[in-house]
Amino acid sequence: MATKATVVTIANAGTTTPTISLEGNRFPLAIVIPAAFTGTALTFLASPTESGTPVAVYYESTAYSVTVSPGRHVSLNPNAFSSVKYLQIVSNAAEAAARSLTLVS
Repeated sequence: MATKATVVTIANAGTTTPTISLEGNRFPLAIVIPAAFTGTALTFLASPTESGTPVAVYYESTAYSVTVSPGRHVSLNPNAFSSVKYLQIVSNAAEAAARSLTLVS
């Protein structure tokens, strides 16, 4: 199975990435966190359509989140994203500058 890296940016003073299309039935497997990252946790928003209203991703009745640290490769549970077509990644803190995350799917 081939993986794909998608770079998405959280804007300066922002918390949320633009919408990511998980085309071809891809599942998020990991996120690479940049060396200068303000947030300590990520949550996720999903939508069934590109222009739909995103809602929190839940897995096994709990909002899905991961703890992150700067300069880390953080593995994700692909089962949490099995029904997600459009995804946004949300930092728990406003970023001090534009930050690019790499989503591995």
